[in-house]
Amino acid sequence: MEQIKDILKQVVRNISDQPTQQEQNIQTIWQKAVDQKTAQHTRLVGIKKGKLLVFVDSPVRVFDLTLHKNKILHKMQECFPEILEITFKIGKVT
Repeated sequence: MEQIKDILKQVVRNISDQPTQQEQNIQTIWQKAVDQKTAQHTRLVGIKKGKLLVFVDSPVRVFDLTLHKNKILHKMQECFPEILEITFKIGKVT
């Protein structure tokens, strides 16, 4: 029989692993703002002080996304006006 503290740890871990509704909505809009291939090579990290941080798997994709940054930002702001800026960084995508 499991102890209550072990059950609570598992419940908290499961809750923290579940994306919030806003995170899911942002992910959906992101996938519409960029093409499918680009979406597969990026990972949204989060929004802090109006800045959306996006990890990208290669420098070439960072350069390409930077070229299209204003267009992507405008599409994101249509649903999430609190996003004021997008930052692309090389990082782990999966």
